[in-house]
Amino acid sequence: MSLKTVLVQKTVLVQKNSPGTEDSPGTEDGPGTEEDSPGTEDRSWYRRTGPGTEDGPGTEDGPGTEDGPGTGDGSWYRGRSWYRGTGPGTEDTEDSPGTEDSPGTGTSWYTRGHRGQSWYRGQSWYRGRSWYRGHRGQSGGPGQSWIEAGRFNRRMRLTCKLRREARLRKEYLFRKAQEDRLRTIEEKKQKLKGALDENRLLPTEVRKDALQLQQLLEYDDQGAEGVSSHMDDEYKWAGVEDPKVMVTTSRDPSSRLKMFAKEVKLMFPGAQRMNRGNHEITSLVRACKANNVTDLVIVHETRGQPDGLVVCHLPFGPTAYFTLYNVVMRHDVPDIGTMSEAFPHLIFHNFTSRLGRRVSNILKYLFPVPKEESRRVVTFANQEDYISFRHHTYKKTDHKNVELTEVGPRFEMKLYMIKLGTLENESTADVEWRHHAYTHTAKKKRFLALE
Repeated sequence: MSLKTVLVQKTVLVQKNSPGTEDSPGTEDGPGTEEDSPGTEDRSWYRRTGPGTEDGPGTEDGPGTEDGPGTGDGSWYRGRSWYRGTGPGTEDTEDSPGTEDSPGTGTSWYTRGHRGQSWYRGQSWYRGRSWYRGHRGQSGGPGQSWIEAGRFNRRMRLTCKLRREARLRKEYLFRKAQEDRLRTIEEKKQKLKGALDENRLLPTEVRKDALQLQQLLEYDDQGAEGVSSHMDDEYKWAGVEDPKVMVTTSRDPSSRLKMFAKEVKLMFPGAQRMNRGNHEITSLVRACKANNVTDLVIVHETRGQPDGLVVCHLPFGPTAYFTLYNVVMRHDVPDIGTMSEAFPHLIFHNFTSRLGRRVSNILKYLFPVPKEESRRVVTFANQEDYISFRHHTYKKTDHKNVELTEVGPRFEMKLYMIKLGTLENESTADVEWRHHAYTHTAKKKRFLALE
């Protein structure tokens, strides 16, 4: 029988009588009793926490045997150390200390770090009151972190912008409402002044307020143009800055409408064309306002034939609706040549009524101020409320004669409605003027001219 077998048998006998087997900080068979553990006199840190090799350095009875002190079961690596502590609940061998009285989830640096109140899980830089979550409450509610603060700032900026637009829109509508009242007073003053200058009877509509109107006439200065119009605010930058025009179509346009939109884009210098796609009117208008677009032009069609034109002035209106007739596009004329992109001269014929001047302003401010040497001419001629659009270039053949060349397109327009808002507020905007077709005098009355 070998010496190793004898030592093992002695160890088994000693286990039954060895004190502190279950509660000893080492293994169940104790850290080397005097009776059976050779080399027990040197209970050093090395022998208690040895590297745990089967045969320790030295003789066969030396330290490091299976049951001697310094085995792998009672070493610094396996015991109640920094690694296991009250370990993470892994199953150990029967000789492993700290297994029976160790709770399932330990509180070591590893388990605490991964599950407990560590730098990763607890109130740390990542989860707790940190830069990521911000000032979270005890309940873990939404915090005011830099991410959420950025979203909050964007919402506030958008809210302030919408409130500002609403406020400016209310001011504009208020000035428009006051304009009618001031214009009525101005007309009465002019009637009273004309009656007094011509020494005739006062009109019946001004007799009741004649004395008050007479007092107001004393404060009028010479050269005044009367009541300031809301159009002064709509087109206050006209002639100072070049207009920015955006041209688009209705949804699902045909190829013919797309060609017409391209030609309309070339009509207005500096205009841009955008494919409609699935964009809604509200998103289009907001995008145009954000990019300082002054006018939005939308063309419509019926069965491939362009028949509608909408001109929306931004940011507050007005919006004019036209019906198109007899459209002849440049694509329909062979060998028509290229279109000049110079700023055109404008000709407006027979727009003499107040509504006519209003329509001429809406159309006029779609074009920038031309130069004197420009050879391009755009004509809007009114005849019985049908506006004929013609587009020409000219050149001088001699000192008396001029040669015109039509470059297209050509069409007729008829106004049927003007609203005081933009297209996004189309359902709630006030109607400034509307053509009522089914009245007794609708066919006879003319609106754009006084004739």
